[in-house]
Amino acid sequence: ESPKWLAQRGRTLEAQLALRMFRVGDTTAEESRLLDDDTTASGSHIQGRSPQLSDYRKSVVVVVGLMFFQQFSGVNAIMMYATDVCSMAGLDNVEAATMAIMVAQLAFSFVTAALVETAGRRSLMQVAGALMCVAHLGLSYYMSALSEGRWAPAWLALTSLCLFIVGFGVGMGPIPWII
Repeated sequence: ESPKWLAQRGRTLEAQLALRMFRVGDTTAEESRLLDDDTTASGSHIQGRSPQLSDYRKSVVVVVGLMFFQQFSGVNAIMMYATDVCSMAGLDNVEAATMAIMVAQLAFSFVTAALVETAGRRSLMQVAGALMCVAHLGLSYYMSALSEGRWAPAWLALTSLCLFIVGFGVGMGPIPWII
């Protein structure tokens, strides 16, 4: 259990031992602060009130918004119709191309894990949103032009699929779950 949780329940000795297990060096200042903040004089009751959902209103709005936009980003449509798009683009082995797209999404999730602390969540989300927007525009043009008999190069469809997967894998896929 966490030291704070133990201290809140009046288990001060266990809280001190847990704190010493999680920290290196002298923990006396942190121990006294933890015990003073979270327990009463008797050491058995929580001071103040419990946190309420309304205390975190802004955070809840951000997280729910990110989850909403993640679901409505179009990732399900892209993934479900990737095989059709690849076959319309004239690829010979559409199953292998679709599998490569899915592996790329997984790989970019790992790239995000390495980049999120250095580049920042906000900048990764902005870049991802821009890439996904360009990809949607490219796929929209390709499908529209293909259905109307206009110029619709296969590379545009494939590039748009790849851009979307990079954007989703770097931003909208993993970052909402981090926040």
